[in-house]
Amino acid sequence: MMPSRSGADGLGAFSYYDHVFLPESTKELVWRHGGKRYKSQVVLRVNGKKKTEAFLFEQSGRGWAPVVLHDGTVSDGKVETYEKAVAEILCPADTFFTSVFSAQGKRPLSAFKNAEIKTLLAYLLGLEQVRQQGALAADVVKQLKAGLAVVRQGLARAQEDAAGVRRSLAELDGASQAVLAAAAQRSGATRGLHAGRRRQGQVCIRHGGGAEKVRRQGALAEEV
Repeated sequence: MMPSRSGADGLGAFSYYDHVFLPESTKELVWRHGGKRYKSQVVLRVNGKKKTEAFLFEQSGRGWAPVVLHDGTVSDGKVETYEKAVAEILCPADTFFTSVFSAQGKRPLSAFKNAEIKTLLAYLLGLEQVRQQGALAADVVKQLKAGLAVVRQGLARAQEDAAGVRRSLAELDGASQAVLAAAAQRSGATRGLHAGRRRQGQVCIRHGGGAEKVRRQGALAEEV
């Protein structure tokens, strides 16, 4: 780290390439913590394309071996993995260069943003777990909101379907009323038809009796 030349914290906050000239340069630091020896190794390559690799090794009886974190992550040369390993063993770089070692030109606390202050205080007060739980809770709330949106959409569709069913039932009720009215009209027409047939029969009977009377009168006239 070169915090005095950095405008911010982290390995990506400044460029080592401004201070090297070979195709490949290496920066090594051997340090001890908690009774163990570690070696930080940063490799800078300038072979047409700039590339940075950062390794963290731990000394054992068989020599130097890549550090393995509690979650199984192995220091594989990625800068993100290196920073994660250092933060797990010691503390985050921004916390170290603020609370333990402050180089010339380092940003003062007054220049920190709110999020940076919260992160620093959370680590110093041992509230990292609380912060993680807060992030987890925020994620749960986000998922619940997404689920609630889906439920609301389903409820809206169900309400639309219910309204459609009510309209269909109203149409069926109107159709039923029309059928009942048509049946009543048919019954009335049937009764009228029966009455007409009775009157027709009566007329036929009267007409038949008159015809028989005329026939008899004609027969008497012939006899006379």
